[in-house]
Amino acid sequence: MRRQVKMAPLRTSFTKRGPKELTGMVDLTRDKQGRTRARLLDLVPGRSGTVYKDWLTDRQQHRLAEAIAADDRHNEAWVAWQCAQRVRAVYHQPDPATGRALAEQILAGFPSCPIPETARLGKTLKQWRDAFLGYFHTGGANNGGTEAINGLIELHRRIARGFRNRDNYRLRMLLIAGGLDQPPPQV
Repeated sequence: MRRQVKMAPLRTSFTKRGPKELTGMVDLTRDKQGRTRARLLDLVPGRSGTVYKDWLTDRQQHRLAEAIAADDRHNEAWVAWQCAQRVRAVYHQPDPATGRALAEQILAGFPSCPIPETARLGKTLKQWRDAFLGYFHTGGANNGGTEAINGLIELHRRIARGFRNRDNYRLRMLLIAGGLDQPPPQV
């Protein structure tokens, strides 16, 4: 039985003193029939690779190293994880030129990687080359904030129990998404 732990972002708004984002540590161990039995192991404040690394205590890091060394098949997962971290690192460089250079290296190398998942990622990034590199031409502009608000709206739309009054629905969404600090538009 293999154990796989995945970082799952969970953006949660608590009180002003509480964490704004949590990272969920999820155990994705498969049972004997090959079915994944996801189990939440922990929620820790923050959202970065450092959060995940810090969550792994010395004992857990040692166990992880032993598991990777125990079977050569684990090396592919380890290398694929490292490649994913390189993609994340593109967006955390001190300046756009350094980030773009790293992105260019990824575009040049990943598609020919012998690990299928990494090669597939590389081919996808190559197809989306303009969008991938566009981040560095726009001063880091992206639609992350819009997607986060849309996620909140979609979540609360599902649990709104069928609001039919447009004004009530709009007010509810503004309350949820923190948009009531501006005057409402004149209609």
